[in-house]
Amino acid sequence: NMGVQLSWTTVSNSVEYEVLRSEGVMQCSQGKVLLGKTTGNTFEDSGLQNGREYYYIVVPKGVNDACYGPSSDCAAVVPSAQPYFTVDCSDSSVIDFDVNRVPASVSRQCVVTPYDGWTGSISVECNPTSTLMGIQCEGESVFIKAGQSTATCTITISIVSGAEMSEGSVTMVARGRSIERTSSFDVTITKGGGPQQAIFEGGSPICKKHGSSCDSVSLLDGRGLNLGPEPNQPNIRGNDCIDGSSGTYHEDESLDKIFVRSLDDKDMTEGSLIEVTATVWAWNYGDTDSADFYYTSDALNPEWLYIGTVPAGGGGARELKVQYILPEGELQAVR
Repeated sequence: NMGVQLSWTTVSNSVEYEVLRSEGVMQCSQGKVLLGKTTGNTFEDSGLQNGREYYYIVVPKGVNDACYGPSSDCAAVVPSAQPYFTVDCSDSSVIDFDVNRVPASVSRQCVVTPYDGWTGSISVECNPTSTLMGIQCEGESVFIKAGQSTATCTITISIVSGAEMSEGSVTMVARGRSIERTSSFDVTITKGGGPQQAIFEGGSPICKKHGSSCDSVSLLDGRGLNLGPEPNQPNIRGNDCIDGSSGTYHEDESLDKIFVRSLDDKDMTEGSLIEVTATVWAWNYGDTDSADFYYTSDALNPEWLYIGTVPAGGGGARELKVQYILPEGELQAVR
C-alpha cells in the first residue's frame, strides 16, 4: 500500500547495492533516480501512488567505488491498497519496578486499527531485553471482525522472584498474516525502601517508591494559583476540592505539607499502622479551624474514606496528626 518491498539474491564479491527507480514509457532505459544504497538484500520504497507503475533496477558494487557489476533486470511494480493494520501504544511512560516488591505487574493497552477491510487474528507477544533480570511479559491476542473499527490488545509486564536491579525494554510484537507491528516500553528495576520524597506527577505529589515514609516537602506549600503561590495547584486527583481564589497566604488557612510514615519505621505495607501529619496554617487563634483527613486505597479511581477530624488547637503553623491501618492497594493516597 503506497510502497514496494524489493529483494534480490546475493552477488558474489559485492559489498553494497545501489537501488534506482524510474517512471514512464521508457521504463528503465532513462530517467533513473538513485534511491539509496544498502549492504543487505532488501529495500523498501515508500510514499508512492497506488495504481501507478514504477520500475526498478539494482546495481551491485565492489570494494572499489569504480567497480560495478551488471545491473539487474528491470522490475515493474504497481503499488496497490492491501488490507493492513496499525498498532498504537500511546502510553510510553517508563515502567518502574521495585526489586523489594515481588511479584508485581503492570499492564499496557494498545489500540489495533484495521484498514482496507483487514480481518483476522492478530497474535500479540512481548519480549524483554536480556539486560532485564527477572521480568516476564505476556501478550493478549485479538481478532478483527468484518466492519470492526478498532480493537484493544493488552500486554502484561511482571517482575518475578529472582529479579535484580537493571534496566532495559520490552518489545510488543503484533503479527497478522505477513504484517508485523512493534512497539517498545522502557523498564527499570530499582530498589526502594526507607524515607521517600515526593515528586509532582499525575496531578499531585507522589512517592514513586515504597518506603517507610512519604514527604510532600515543599510541593503543597502555598495557597492557590496567585495566593502563595502553590506549586502545581490545585494538587488534586479528579475534579473535586478545587482551590478558591480568596484569602491571604499565611494569614488565612492553608495546607502546606503532608508527611506519611509507618510508626514502626519499617517500610509501609498492608496492615501497617500509619501516621499522617498535616502541616497547616490556622487563621487567627485557630479556635474555629480543624482538618478533615481521608484516605483511598486506589489513587487512580479514588473512593475517599474518612479517617477523622483534628482541631487546629491554635493559630499559625500547626502539625495535626491522625493514624489508620494501611489497606491493600498498589497506589494509595491521603488528603
